[in-house]
Amino acid sequence: VQLELLEDLVRLRVELGDRPDGASKLNALELASRLSFALWGRSPSAELLVLRVDPASGAQTPISSAGLFVNPLGVAVDRNGDVLVCATGAASGAGGVYRIVTGSGAQSVVSEAGMLAGPAGIAIAADGTLLVSDLGAFGGPGGVIRVDPTSGTQTVVSSGGMFVDPIGIAVAANGDLYVADESAHLGSGMVLRVDPVTGAQDSVRSGGSFVDPLGIAFEPGAGLVIVDPNAYGGGGGVTRVDPARGVTWGEVKARYAR
Repeated sequence: VQLELLEDLVRLRVELGDRPDGASKLNALELASRLSFALWGRSPSAELLVLRVDPASGAQTPISSAGLFVNPLGVAVDRNGDVLVCATGAASGAGGVYRIVTGSGAQSVVSEAGMLAGPAGIAIAADGTLLVSDLGAFGGPGGVIRVDPTSGTQTVVSSGGMFVDPIGIAVAANGDLYVADESAHLGSGMVLRVDPVTGAQDSVRSGGSFVDPLGIAFEPGAGLVIVDPNAYGGGGGVTRVDPARGVTWGEVKARYAR
């Protein structure tokens, strides 16, 4: 990226991305954050908020802003009601997981740097440990990292393999992990199942309506729901997928209709 700041008469060349061709999939906020750190050693001045949204009315309430992190991406809520956010450290510029105390909005570092390079998604296992999908970890192919919520200790769950840009993550009732990777399967996106003990990966669904699958969650009684901003002709949408068979609910209905 060639950047020219006419006001300060500064010209800077910044190499972005870990890929051999220098390609980068940073969004505008990530780009601004990295350039700001390179130039001034601090985060951009834009106000960054974590919001609570009422599912019925849509009312938005800020619960925490600025502070320890910038560029918050993934979010989860633990059994105490505290909010866990994966983001970039405001001081270090490294990836990290941060806790926001319910009620007060006070922030603290759970775990920072180490294996965390580009944390994008976070989920909480039944035992309370944190599972983070990181698209920049392990030299670029990304993976899933387990984080102890008390000590901050990081351990590898799964890395490399079919991962390219793992972003969203969800935990099934039996403990299996489901990861939405926007660039797997030759760039058309994939949902992967990951064994939480062995780290073994297998494909649940790829291609089809997927273009850039990002968010993933379990819907009671309906399996997985996946958000893709570029699916269905570019307008984006939400797709239900049966985690056992890898088919969409539209495909299931079509089969029974024959």
